[in-house]
Amino acid sequence: MIKMFSFMIKNFMKKIYNNRGNKKLSKKKYDESIALYDRAISLDQNYCNAYYNKGLALKEKGEIIKAIDAFDYVISVNPKYIKAYHQKALILYNHKKYDEAISYFDKAIEFNPNHAEVHYNKGMALYGLKKHNEAITEYDKAIKLRPRMSIAYNNKGVALFELGMYQEAIKSFVVVISIKKDEPDTYFNIGKCLSSLGRYEEAIKMNNEAVKRSSSYFTAYIDSGIAFSRLGKYEEAIKEYDKAIAINPKYPLVYFNKAYSFLQLGKFDEALELNEKAIEVDPTFLKAYNNKADCLMKMGRLKEAASVCEKVINNFSDNTPAYIYYTLSGIYSHMNYINKAVIALDKAIEKDNKYRKEVLKDKDFDNIRDCEEFKKIINS
Repeated sequence: MIKMFSFMIKNFMKKIYNNRGNKKLSKKKYDESIALYDRAISLDQNYCNAYYNKGLALKEKGEIIKAIDAFDYVISVNPKYIKAYHQKALILYNHKKYDEAISYFDKAIEFNPNHAEVHYNKGMALYGLKKHNEAITEYDKAIKLRPRMSIAYNNKGVALFELGMYQEAIKSFVVVISIKKDEPDTYFNIGKCLSSLGRYEEAIKMNNEAVKRSSSYFTAYIDSGIAFSRLGKYEEAIKEYDKAIAINPKYPLVYFNKAYSFLQLGKFDEALELNEKAIEVDPTFLKAYNNKADCLMKMGRLKEAASVCEKVINNFSDNTPAYIYYTLSGIYSHMNYINKAVIALDKAIEKDNKYRKEVLKDKDFDNIRDCEEFKKIINS
């Protein structure tokens, strides 16, 4: 009788400590919650709920190894404790250990195939591995289990976009809007799909919808600028880029894109200054160096243009992209440095074979087009 009474008291108290720990955890008082879970565990070493909750507190506290140990212990005591598999999988996912994460998501699914969130998170891990079709399959399973799971529709749309299935992606994003109509990301994503389909005016409208819902959505202004640029409306594009800069002046791509619009308007000084600004913001932004060299070449400042490309090659060596060598080759061609032009072109084609065709219609190479070495590279 005494033993039975003692057992009942311990069983009661461990639940009290566990519940108190949960209240502290909900208030983000992690150390206090852990202390309470430990008191519960001291009454029952196999009390999985307390161990699991302690793992959650440790995870939130950033003590990842200890959190994993807690979840592993829960699994060792109760191999069917689904939430422990799920939480360990999430930790692995957050550390980009996608394959390992998937193995734990699968274990959770094995014990409960009707858990929408687990299917969704497995889809995220598959997306991280660039297995887009498999990710979509998991998102669809999540949607079937929870038809109004807007985030699953959204990420399905993102995966479809990556596969180039823009119309299907739009359909998925439209469902998101039917569930959560004021989510700016969804309108932005539809805009990206429309731009990819060449429907630039519609894309601009979608970006405007995104901005209506979040006035600080600077990437929507950037994408509208790109759309205006592709419509040949460079002045309008510049206005959109200026809006983006006003929100985030530390984003190099916006200066780069604005420079391109000035370049198309023949305003080389402004384009040059903007490419230099992009480089100032991000000294590793090699496309800005390339466009700076292109501006200088169009301004007739050939030595300076060549120097920009040469410095990139010296600084980045084997990591120098093909387009830098291609631009440098065109500059050398204008300078009548035939051998240097041919060598640089050969390097560009070695890194990216598309330049073998592009050079045939590029006027920057007219000075070397009749050169035997040039013909040999093109025909090899």
